Amino acid sequence: MLAVSGDCTLKQSKSSRAGLQMQVGRFHRWMSDVNLARFIHEYAAVYLCAGIENLLEEILLQCLPSDSDANLTATLLEHAIANNGDLWGLLQPYAHLNAGRIASGALSLPRWASVSSVGNSSRDSGRTSSLPEPSLMTTCVGSLQELQDLISRMKPRIPLCPKAIRTLFYFMRCSQLEHGDQSNGHAVQELCYERAYVVLPPLVEWLRVATAHGEHRFAAILDKDDIMQAARLLLPGVDCPVRSLGEEAVRVRKNTGSEEDHVEATNQIQVELAFRLMLTGRPELIQQAIHLLPVCSRLDTLNTQGHTALMLAAIHNDDTTLSALLDAGASLDTETPPPSTPHFVAVNGENQHWTALTYAAAKGHVRCTRILLERGASVEGGAVASEEKITLTPLQVACGSGNVDIVSLLCAHGAQPFFSTQIKDTLSYSASTQRGCYSAISVAAAHGHRVVLQKLLAQPLSPVNKEVLSLEEMLAEGKCIYSRFKTFFTKTPDTLRNILRNKNS
Repeated sequence: MLAVSGDCTLKQSKSSRAGLQMQVGRFHRWMSDVNLARFIHEYAAVYLCAGIENLLEEILLQCLPSDSDANLTATLLEHAIANNGDLWGLLQPYAHLNAGRIASGALSLPRWASVSSVGNSSRDSGRTSSLPEPSLMTTCVGSLQELQDLISRMKPRIPLCPKAIRTLFYFMRCSQLEHGDQSNGHAVQELCYERAYVVLPPLVEWLRVATAHGEHRFAAILDKDDIMQAARLLLPGVDCPVRSLGEEAVRVRKNTGSEEDHVEATNQIQVELAFRLMLTGRPELIQQAIHLLPVCSRLDTLNTQGHTALMLAAIHNDDTTLSALLDAGASLDTETPPPSTPHFVAVNGENQHWTALTYAAAKGHVRCTRILLERGASVEGGAVASEEKITLTPLQVACGSGNVDIVSLLCAHGAQPFFSTQIKDTLSYSASTQRGCYSAISVAAAHGHRVVLQKLLAQPLSPVNKEVLSLEEMLAEGKCIYSRFKTFFTKTPDTLRNILRNKNS
């Protein structure tokens, strides 16, 4: 829909522009059909398509026979994959990620240590890691101190908080190792669930998967939930809710004894306490929280993830707290800053320029959306037609999830179905600015939501401009002028009427 009237570059398919062989549109359709997320961005389909192509290339490179004259048969390919620790677990039809093992169940160290799990510098990336193999491939430990020592030797890129280490120990502890050093020599039998050895992931995989979750949200520290999300992917039968927006661990800088360190730690604790008070929804506690917040921002203070208390209330669908904050004077249209903004390095680039209304629409919270719109929130969120902001509007995210109720609310308050926030003057963006989106009507069509699409098509293209007269109004005004002019000629004396006629002629 966008490429029909575009230039030669835009008339090409997404696969051609990205230099890919597979069809990006089919990947987007599959991601929408299996409902991977509420909103499937076109860039997500491009990256998944590129990742699959790269995976196929790696499979061929690692499985090709050393003899150039030999043919690659299905038997050779299956045998090579079965003995490859990088590929075998990845290609199994399991609901969990069985990584670091081969077909026989034996542990296998990957060909290279992932830079996302082991803290190698760029100058050492081309050399073999100096870490011994046992520390990388450890599957169970006997004590918390042993686990802490192993993690400290690996030096992960994102450090783990104490709660994260204790949570990881819960999944990696082994009762036989824990009680194996007792002097009486009697083994202690515990009524606990021992998982089979063949499904226990190595420590390097725990850190790699947990770090991937932390890097996705630009976290400065791995918390308990990152380990839980890693367990959800690595262990069979383990499940937990997906992390919600706004649930972040507070990281206070270690005490160095300087005055600046004391001031920063105090400010962080005060802001965290103020947010807890505001999210109670009690008016008297909200007034107490105001005195703990900076004077320049007050109730519109942003945390390190770029969220205000009003945004968090919209995310959690807490309409009571939402109304209490608005009554106390919270701003409706405060935006999440870009991740490049100082003091907000933990902001997720996907949410830049989002307002409380955008978060409510993205989560599908109808009550909070209605309250914000009735209070006068900008129906387009942080997007402005006169400014180039790479962001998403509330209508775009609502069309992606197919929420007809929220789409109807937004359209009733003037949201524009053809409003696009996509910048088309370049085809590649940096990691923090590759957002923006085509129009809401294109989003609904791409996600296959027919009811939403019909709702958008029924909307007028633009609001009526009262300064421009319709044809009926122009004819009515001309008739009025003619009647006044005719009355003037009738009441004017003959002499003056003759003078006017002569002058006109």
